[in-house]
Amino acid sequence: MNYTSIKIKIQPLSPFRTEFQSDTIFGVFAWNFIYLYGEKRLLDFLSHFDKNPSIVFSDGFQEGFLPRPLLEPLSLDSILILLQSYNNGRLGEEEYSDLKKLKKVDFLPEKTLLNLLERGVSEQLIAEKIIENLNQKENSRMKK
Repeated sequence: MNYTSIKIKIQPLSPFRTEFQSDTIFGVFAWNFIYLYGEKRLLDFLSHFDKNPSIVFSDGFQEGFLPRPLLEPLSLDSILILLQSYNNGRLGEEEYSDLKKLKKVDFLPEKTLLNLLERGVSEQLIAEKIIENLNQKENSRMKK
């Protein structure tokens, strides 16, 4: 079976309050389908959907980023050791702030994720990359 992937890029005119989720995108598709072809044709289209879906939608995300893989999380001790190693043995208020930032990262740059996949992705490697990026951003702010 051949599949075709279609990437749709939008240029928002205002900010979004929530991220695009696949069910929302499908809802927009369904309403437009009704507008173009009518409700009966949509119902016919959907009647075989549970056995053989002809179209699938993913969540939307910012260009150049991919969702962070869901892997078994590191223990708190492992994360703290990792933070210490990137901060010259320090483990103060700033490092605990980094811990919060680390947990909130839901998307990774596409290049970073593809690089990690080649090496055998793990939560340890993901955490290391995120901490490296946090340190680079902090260092660039200090230089300004």
